[in-house]
Amino acid sequence: MTLGQRIIQLRKAADLSQAQLAKKLGISQPALANYERDARDPPSAVLQGLCAACNANPMWLLIGIGNMHLQDMGEHFAKSVATAWTYLSENPEGVDPSKLVKLSNALFQYYMEHGSMSESFKASLLEAVA
Repeated sequence: MTLGQRIIQLRKAADLSQAQLAKKLGISQPALANYERDARDPPSAVLQGLCAACNANPMWLLIGIGNMHLQDMGEHFAKSVATAWTYLSENPEGVDPSKLVKLSNALFQYYMEHGSMSESFKASLLEAVA
């Protein structure tokens, strides 16, 4: 998917017309149309405006990686730590703080990129890091 196609997808997900989004971004509708057709590359200010106006994930917008929209970081952080703690606390010797930090970090990165994790994938991941 091209940058222009992602801009279209983002605009449609926000339920905005080209004219409405262009107005929010402070650009003309023809300029936005050019960006959507990949006829021109949008300047960084427009990309930043798209991210702000549509709660877009910059990685997704620029290169198509991760979720379209930014996720609630606090929620993902809490899920990551809770999952890591639950798994690591099964060790009868207690939780190793360094392992808690490493596993929580890996889970957090995964949640930020993918938004969620299936129970089967979570179990496989936790077994892999055991």
